[in-house]
Amino acid sequence: MAVHELGTNAVKHGALSDPAGWVDLRWFLAPDGDRLYLLWKELGGPLVTPRCTRAPVRTCCAPSPVWKR
Repeated sequence: MAVHELGTNAVKHGALSDPAGWVDLRWFLAPDGDRLYLLWKELGGPLVTPRCTRAPVRTCCAPSPVWKR
């Protein structure tokens, strides 16, 4: 269900909304075999611009740090 949601969002708003975009999906099991890891990376899609809003507590959306292996 999570992969379906990621795919739907990629088609509507992400990399798959652009003809040049694509998704790199990799998966592996933890050494103990108890967990499945999914790595989802969107490339070639539209640029993402953070939206800042003013709320009762001042908050600003900032880009998340990029996770690299």
